[in-house]
Amino acid sequence: MASKLAKSPKFGVIFQLTQTLTEEGADWEWEVHDVERNRAFHVTLPRAALAVRPPRFSDAEIEKAVLLALEGALEEPPEKVPGEVYEVTITKGDVAAAAGS
Repeated sequence: MASKLAKSPKFGVIFQLTQTLTEEGADWEWEVHDVERNRAFHVTLPRAALAVRPPRFSDAEIEKAVLLALEGALEEPPEKVPGEVYEVTITKGDVAAAAGS
């Protein structure tokens, strides 16, 4: 799948987002790389996190939820160091914040 560069809203970190193919009805997943610091993340958006209002989200809102979840992960221990892959799960709160709720 195609990759996209995106800047996180709070920290201004440049991430390369690549959505991975998943089965119909499965959780959504991305491979994400911090372009400047060589850190990698496996980001999952569980289908249950989409069960908030409004029921449909734009691609921009989903992308913002990914970025918000990544920023949350950067704020939490352990320190994210180059060369590692970190698991990040998008929460309902990330989705709601991205949608402006």
